[in-house]
Amino acid sequence: MSAPRIGLLGRVRAMPVFAVSPSTEPYRVARIVLIVIGVAIGVVGGVILLNDVAPKRFVGLATWLIVAVVLHDAVLAPVLVAAGLAFLRVRERLRIGRLAATIVQGALVVAGVLTAIGVPGLLANRRGSANMTIATTPYLLSVAVVWVAAAVVIAAALVLPRAIERRARRK
Repeated sequence: MSAPRIGLLGRVRAMPVFAVSPSTEPYRVARIVLIVIGVAIGVVGGVILLNDVAPKRFVGLATWLIVAVVLHDAVLAPVLVAAGLAFLRVRERLRIGRLAATIVQGALVVAGVLTAIGVPGLLANRRGSANMTIATTPYLLSVAVVWVAAAVVIAAALVLPRAIERRARRK
């Protein structure tokens, strides 16, 4: 039985998203705990903001937060969704297993996040600083190491299962 095709999304498979209904007691408790933790972190952040940040810097901080949300929603999220959909198509064609696909996606996300964290350092190193104690880390080297490590993990995730399968078939 062939799965129906839906536009850019490719094949749609009937897969349960939740093993248990999300309305069951453990999920409800987990949601409440996460909401309480989130509110507590927000309160702590608000207290720190009011105590440690000068009011004249509130506008700049608000601008930065708004730009961060817009960049996330207008750039980062659509790029990641498109990359995820493209990877699903490639995964089906190359017959990549679920575990390998999960490892590949995880390595790419970790490398992407670490790169995003390193971009301000890269820019600071490139711009230079009057204070030699600021931005002393070689961010370009660090980002390169992260991507090389991600490439090694991805290669291992894609090659090892097939090598193990071939070896098992020979025996």
